[in-house]
Amino acid sequence: MRKKINYKKTIILILLINLFTTLIFKDSIYSQVPTIFAEYPIISKSGIYNSQKMDSLITPYVNNDSLINNEKNNNCETFKFGYAIDVDYELTSGSFDKTKNNCKVWKLKIISEDAYSINLIFDKFYLPEGAALYIYNEERTMVYGPVTSINCNISTMFASDVIKGESIILEYFEPYISLKKGEIHISKIIHGYKDIFKINLNTKGYEESGDCEINIKCPEGDDWCVESRAVAMILKNDNTEWCSGSMINNVKQNFIPFFLTANHCLGNNFNPNTALFRFHYKNPDCNSNIYYGIYWTYTGSIFRANSNVSDFALLELNNYNVNNNINKLTGIHFAGWSIKTADSGPVTCIHHPAGDVMKISKDNEQPQITDYDGYSNTHWYVVNWDKGSTTGGSSGSPLFNSDHKIIGQDHSGNGYSECNKDKGTYFGAFYKSFDLGLKEWLDPENTGIIEVKAISPPIIYHNKTISGGPYLYTATHEMELAGNVSGYPTMPHNFPPNLWPYPENNQPFIVEPGSNVEFKAGKRIVIKPGTYIKQGAKSRGYIAPVTCSDGLDYHRSLIETNNNENDISLDKISENDVLPYDYTKLGNVKSIISNHVMNFTIYPNPFTNSTTITFNLQQSSKVNIFITNIYGIKISEVYNNFMEAGSYNITLDGSDLQPGMYFFIMETETSREMIKIVKM
Repeated sequence: MRKKINYKKTIILILLINLFTTLIFKDSIYSQVPTIFAEYPIISKSGIYNSQKMDSLITPYVNNDSLINNEKNNNCETFKFGYAIDVDYELTSGSFDKTKNNCKVWKLKIISEDAYSINLIFDKFYLPEGAALYIYNEERTMVYGPVTSINCNISTMFASDVIKGESIILEYFEPYISLKKGEIHISKIIHGYKDIFKINLNTKGYEESGDCEINIKCPEGDDWCVESRAVAMILKNDNTEWCSGSMINNVKQNFIPFFLTANHCLGNNFNPNTALFRFHYKNPDCNSNIYYGIYWTYTGSIFRANSNVSDFALLELNNYNVNNNINKLTGIHFAGWSIKTADSGPVTCIHHPAGDVMKISKDNEQPQITDYDGYSNTHWYVVNWDKGSTTGGSSGSPLFNSDHKIIGQDHSGNGYSECNKDKGTYFGAFYKSFDLGLKEWLDPENTGIIEVKAISPPIIYHNKTISGGPYLYTATHEMELAGNVSGYPTMPHNFPPNLWPYPENNQPFIVEPGSNVEFKAGKRIVIKPGTYIKQGAKSRGYIAPVTCSDGLDYHRSLIETNNNENDISLDKISENDVLPYDYTKLGNVKSIISNHVMNFTIYPNPFTNSTTITFNLQQSSKVNIFITNIYGIKISEVYNNFMEAGSYNITLDGSDLQPGMYFFIMETETSREMIKIVKM
């Protein structure tokens, strides 16, 4: 067994991690699943749900050195890191523990001795509404989840992300009363025999990308931050190998989630239902030698087209519907493309070599059109890279021309360079792939269009309270500010508040007095009902190109298509024209603001037996004050009557409440406030 790391408690770092994850999760709803990776433990020793029951399962021994020696002579175009072990583990392989709130938790530890990582394939996977699955390592430094019912697909199959360590813990939460029971069956455990989390920028090891590779966060990537949001790793072949690829736009620009990669990345055992896509796997800066942070995975796809002639494959991600609030990609960009053959250089490749964090490679010359494997003029050939390189794992990654449009995907073949300046890289030509099957999906009406621009889904900021600043909120194309967005899943019992991933239902979007906020979008800004910009807030929005320096990578893209006759659109603002948020220009928002409850606070929070609610009612109104549990069920009514305008202090007696998390809600005739409270 490898020696475990003895982590020290570093309060400042933990606080920063907690703050970061809170900011990430608070505004997000997704069919993607987040993975948090930190240097120090981010959950308690008792896990997510504080369940004490746990069984252990040990896999057959796997010899890492033997596996590595067997493949050293293979010129592998993909990057193999894992060995698949066939298993037969189901829900009953672990122990159920009944919680205080009549809910139940199933907890299971899986041990694969000497593994650098573990990931799972489920051949049966059904989670009822309200259920959630988490997977994390024994050191509790890496947490994958929550996986909920919105992540289930019609195939009833699922695959997890790769979790660092030789042992992992599964925690499955299910409401005690559920119309259907969850079904979880693990068919394969992937033993990681290479350390894909060992990142060293200065040395070249077998399991590492070359020392010539350049992080996307280095200056070489400054002009490519938007395109990098289209690039992802893809886990395939019994989820033991990594390739690269990218989301790609279509002529209709309707956000169909097409994903372009290499045909050879599909391999012999490719199952589109369990393919896993990892987005935003980047180091936070240029020189970091180890990854800590958060990235997003998406499981399941549909095969659409492929060809070995130009070595392309087109997939469509499962469960994605731009019109469905609970099926959204988070921060995903849809890259543009071109079938032109002239004036393509210089070129850029964004990729994940050897399962590493995102890298960028550049060549200042025009690539050559060349033959490949007996087929004529099917490939681009980059003779040598001026910066960076490609290697196993880079396969399928996009080749961009000088106009930031895809013109091919990495095929590599016998010429993948691996930091060898005497070798170049072959890319299947997009113009050839277009006639070999891509056109049917990217231009089904045969419009004759030869180039398509990139596009990003609108970014929506909702259920958020902003105080302080200055802050800048950005969107490459469109932005919406909205509140009162309902219908989102709730969190299970006893999940740590700092990792709360879902927005509170019906929470408005508020800019507090004294705050300094700017909203910047490339095309359009829409302010929707439930948005409150309070008097005294310094807030403005403008239309202008969004750059990397605007911090685009740190914002989450969500799509909202719910129209409302009272929506206020700022799409008439001309480019670079700054519009102060003057209440007279915001129409119906003015009356909402004037009647809004001001200075709504609860202190102390968390509390033991009692706490005090303080608020200022701007206008006389009927007021309903009540408490709900985390599932939105009312459990206590504090006040329900008419109130005159004025300031109030109300003491809440919480002695009858069980320890845990609740929502304190205050409704007037024109507004709704909600604060998360914790009973110790």
